[in-house]
Amino acid sequence: MLIVLFVSFTFMLTPSIDGFVFESEAERKRYGQLIEEFRCPQCVNTNLAGSDAPIAQDLRKTVFSLMREGKSNQEIRTHLRERYGDFILFRPRFTPGTWALWGTPIVLLLLATWFLLGIREKRNAITLNLSDLQRIREISGERT
Repeated sequence: MLIVLFVSFTFMLTPSIDGFVFESEAERKRYGQLIEEFRCPQCVNTNLAGSDAPIAQDLRKTVFSLMREGKSNQEIRTHLRERYGDFILFRPRFTPGTWALWGTPIVLLLLATWFLLGIREKRNAITLNLSDLQRIREISGERT
């Protein structure tokens, strides 16, 4: 009888998120990490953990139920990505569809560097007019 009371008291002390009761602290942390990885489809730049939108609540339930089914983190990511697309991921994958997203900052940085170096070289270049060229030729002894 004492064991039953102890076990039921332990479950009462287990921290919960969204009313979900977790079997262990590791499971609670895993759930917290997963819901921080996914974007709320309704909110702008808010993860599931920080959103009170009904869709976010449903997605948190989905994540919890997939965890209870024994799915791995990658299987949960794949499930949500297949259903909601890459938008659901805060860190999009590197695919042909996202090359522009990942490559644009690099290309812009290279173009800016090339542009700034070109301006610097132009500033350092000496520009001579026709009278300066004639004076140089006289000094150096060249004949035209």
